[in-house]
Amino acid sequence: QFLQPTQAQILKLESAVYGLRNAPRRWYERIAQDLVALGFRQHQLDQCLFMAYDKSGDLIGLIGVYVDNCLKAGDDSSSEWKRLIEKVKALDSWSPWEYSDSLFTGTRLTQNSTGAIKMSQEGYSSKINAITMQRSLKPSRQIDDKLRTQLRAADGALQWLVSNTRMDLAASTSMCQ
Repeated sequence: QFLQPTQAQILKLESAVYGLRNAPRRWYERIAQDLVALGFRQHQLDQCLFMAYDKSGDLIGLIGVYVDNCLKAGDDSSSEWKRLIEKVKALDSWSPWEYSDSLFTGTRLTQNSTGAIKMSQEGYSSKINAITMQRSLKPSRQIDDKLRTQLRAADGALQWLVSNTRMDLAASTSMCQ
């Protein structure tokens, strides 16, 4: 039952709540525990990558977890992989699952008929705001807080591009930072 708190009431949260800083970690801990219980193995070098193997030891599928998003890839001809995915679907009330063309953490993923996957951040990059700055002849010119905030936001947005699809921007982004 939902309580309507008054100013005099204090409520204690018994679990993580979406939007709080501990929620992504708590969700990850739960999904990791659930996937391992289903038989997935966590990768030794990347704890956010879960691997599924068939009875003969062949890799049949992967699930990557990022904050509150998952990305799966697997052998759709494998009955074991299909069974595992049905169990994963039953773990939670997921947003609708997307296939062939989806958006994952700001990256458009499109799979063609041969199985090749194209990654694009064109939509994301088109939303990065240009910053107007005045030229100054003085190297010691101080910038105000508003411009500093804008520059940090632009650097962060560019860094996200670099770390996902635009490695060609790494040097210039690093120099700006």
